[in-house]
Amino acid sequence: MRNETMKISVITVNYNHGNLLEATIKSVVEQSYSDIEFIVIDGGSTDESVSIIKRYSENIAYWVSEPDKGIYHAMNKGIGKATGDYCIFLNSGDSFYEDNMVANAIPYLNTDIICGNVMLAFSSSLELRKAPLKLDTLFFMQRRSICHQALFIKTELLKQRPYDETLKIVGDWEQLLYEIIVNHKTYKTIDVIICRYSMDGVSSNAAKSDAEKRMVLEKYRSSGALPPNQLQELVNQLKIGTRKYRFALAAVNLIVNSSGLFRKLFKR
Repeated sequence: MRNETMKISVITVNYNHGNLLEATIKSVVEQSYSDIEFIVIDGGSTDESVSIIKRYSENIAYWVSEPDKGIYHAMNKGIGKATGDYCIFLNSGDSFYEDNMVANAIPYLNTDIICGNVMLAFSSSLELRKAPLKLDTLFFMQRRSICHQALFIKTELLKQRPYDETLKIVGDWEQLLYEIIVNHKTYKTIDVIICRYSMDGVSSNAAKSDAEKRMVLEKYRSSGALPPNQLQELVNQLKIGTRKYRFALAAVNLIVNSSGLFRKLFKR
C-alpha cells in the first residue's frame, strides 16, 4: 500500500551547469508525488544557474548559492537541511526518468537503502544499468560502482554520518561501504528506472575513480573492517623480477580484473 505520508528530500548540487540545470529541476517539480522537499545547493555559480533557480523558487523548499569546498561538502549542506524520511541526490545534468518515478518507488521504501535501475546517457546512446542485487564485501573489493542518483537513503543515516569531504570522487561509494559492511544496514533493489544519468560527470572518469577506491579500501583494510588483500601480499613476498613473481602477478591481475572468474573461484 502506498505511503502518502512519506516525505522525500531531493537534493540537487550544481556549479556552473546552468545549461543542464533547468532540465534537472523540471524533472523534480513535475513529479506526480506531492510530498517532495526539493533542496538546491549551488556552489556560487557565475553563469545563468542562479537565475534559473530563482525562476523555480516557488517549487524549491531551500536553495543557496555560495562557494563550497567540493561536491561532498555541497551534498552535506543539503543533508543538513533535509527533513524527509529519505534523501535522493539528483545533480545538475541528471533527471528523474519519468514523472511518476517517486510515486512508483514509494511503496518499496521500507529498508535503510534502496537502489533502483538507471538509464546511462552517453553522448549518442542510452544504456540500462540494473541495480546490483547484492552489496557485500566482494562487491566493494572488486571496486564495482553504483549510481547514487538511483539510491534512496534514510535521511537519519546521512545525518549521523555525512559524506567524507576529503574524498573528491567516491565519497558516496565510501558511504555505502561503511553503512553496508561496517554498520550492517539493510539494502534492497527495486525494478524501477530511477533516473537518466549523464556520463560526462567527474565520477565517470574511471581511472581517477578507481584510484580513489583503492585508497578507501586500503583504509578499511588497515582498520580491520575488510580482509587484507592476501593475493597481493603473496605476490609481494616473491622476489621482484623473477619468473615466479611475473607469473603470480599476472594470475592476480587476471583474477581481480575478471569479475566472472573471481566469483567462480571465490564464491561464498
